Amino acid sequence: MQVAITPFPFPYHNIIAVFLWMYTILCPILINGIIMDITLRGVFVFVSVFCYHALNHIGDNLEDPYLPYDPNELPLPDLQHSVNMRLWAFGVTPKLSDAAPPDVVVKEVNFTQDTLKT
Repeated sequence: MQVAITPFPFPYHNIIAVFLWMYTILCPILINGIIMDITLRGVFVFVSVFCYHALNHIGDNLEDPYLPYDPNELPLPDLQHSVNMRLWAFGVTPKLSDAAPPDVVVKEVNFTQDTLKT
């Protein structure tokens, strides 16, 4: 549980951003010296740099997935309202008859370590 509440270190995030931009600048230079076809150079540079930037943005989104201002998040308040309305609808039932409801037997169960093992 401790891992779930430990924040991501801010200096680590900054150094990742610096290394990512260094990679963005150096990748075209290094690929230019290795690959001679100009079309393949562009494709390899674009794909490699784009993938690293996309992974960085995915990591940023996963750091705090419940921010309310992110347009890619699930509409949690709307989903919760929908669930609440469905539960409320289950509670409002029509009266079937004037007869007494059947007897309900409630068993008391004590959970111990022995019952959880089976």
